[in-house]
Amino acid sequence: MNTENYYKKIKALNIVHYTGETSYYEKAPLRSVENALLKTLKPGSRILDLGCGSGRFSVGVAEQGFWVVGMDITPAAIAAAKNKALNAGVDNGVKIALSLFAVQLILNAAWSIIFFGLHSPAWGLVDIIAMWIVIVATIIAFAKISRPAAWLLAPYIFWVSFALYLNYSIWRLN
Repeated sequence: MNTENYYKKIKALNIVHYTGETSYYEKAPLRSVENALLKTLKPGSRILDLGCGSGRFSVGVAEQGFWVVGMDITPAAIAAAKNKALNAGVDNGVKIALSLFAVQLILNAAWSIIFFGLHSPAWGLVDIIAMWIVIVATIIAFAKISRPAAWLLAPYIFWVSFALYLNYSIWRLN
């Protein structure tokens, strides 16, 4: 079998495997060596599962209270792992953090429209205060998942704090 045919066959097997026709990895428990490894880690430790496949290991350890990020290059594997995590009720806070991030982006866009478009420093101040609160909540949510992600938002909260001060000053002077 030549290399090209080999990779085509592997790809076809992966697609079949991860779309649920091969269910062993969906239901298989953690192996004894995996459980032994987990005993050496502190509860709540962060784990990066490269090549997570259908999420057997990732979801299994997340159910035990570890913070897990599973990564795979196969879209079908990622979809299978995501479905397995949803069915298991496993959530590491990413949905909350990303939702808060989206809310602050909407508030940010609204502030420009309110302040500059509608020429309303008062309503702009209301918006930017809400935005500041949501950014702080976003930083807290991301800190639980990834400290670097939280720190990357630090310049943003400083800038919004300065903009809030300017918005307040303009409102007060008018």
